[in-house]
Amino acid sequence: AEFWDQMLYQLDKTMRIGDMKVNDHPDLIGRTVNDIRQSHHQLVIAIRRAGQFIHAPEPAAAVQKDDALIVMGPHLD
Repeated sequence: AEFWDQMLYQLDKTMRIGDMKVNDHPDLIGRTVNDIRQSHHQLVIAIRRAGQFIHAPEPAAAVQKDDALIVMGPHLD
């Protein structure tokens, strides 16, 4: 509970859970979940694909066009 409290209520709002629509970030198509963690500093906790959620995707899972990534990490501008 302490982790969630700090993440949700910290004043500088640097750590968030959100989504990344792959169509808004076409450079992500074909990249792996692990690549996104390393390059964008975002932990992919789920992928929404064709109306279904893939929870805790494997690090080698490749991102596809039209996916939405549920991520946790520093706030994206």
